[in-house]
Amino acid sequence: MEKNTYSDEQMINTDSVQAEETKAAADLFGADLLARAEKGELSVEEAFDALDRIVAKMEEESISLEDSFNCYETGIRLVRYCSERIDRVEKKVRMLRGEGEAPLEEE
Repeated sequence: MEKNTYSDEQMINTDSVQAEETKAAADLFGADLLARAEKGELSVEEAFDALDRIVAKMEEESISLEDSFNCYETGIRLVRYCSERIDRVEKKVRMLRGEGEAPLEEE
């Protein structure tokens, strides 16, 4: 197998592209969206709103492959975040109803 080696110039160009992609995502979703989700400070409603914007962006014909991938990645993270938050609430409701720590049913 051939090992890929990159010059310093190629690495700088890659970093520049990644910075532009991060800026594009920040413009669309807010600079701190995923950071807030990681801290548990993002409401489920805010996450759903961001997911709606992601879907709308991905439906645009002019979206680049890179932006599409960034949208997909952000969307997956937000879906996981929402799922975890909803699961926690459902467990709390079950406990309050006296159903204990029953495992969640899969549909």
